[in-house]
Amino acid sequence: MKENGYYFTKNFIDTSRGFCEEILTEQNNVSKQDQMMMLNKSTGYFKEKEKFNVKDLKKKFLLNQL
Repeated sequence: MKENGYYFTKNFIDTSRGFCEEILTEQNNVSKQDQMMMLNKSTGYFKEKEKFNVKDLKKKFLLNQL
């Protein structure tokens, strides 16, 4: 696959989904509702942004979850 904007965006979306499904679990004291909320937020972020900044993405979602 050619490494272009689509490739990198899809990779980030897949990574976000994997994080939500594999790390944000009830075994890690995260409710299913919180898991779905985080997944919806991250998916919504990519739908709203034509371009995204990795630092902005981390700041908005990952760092706010700690």
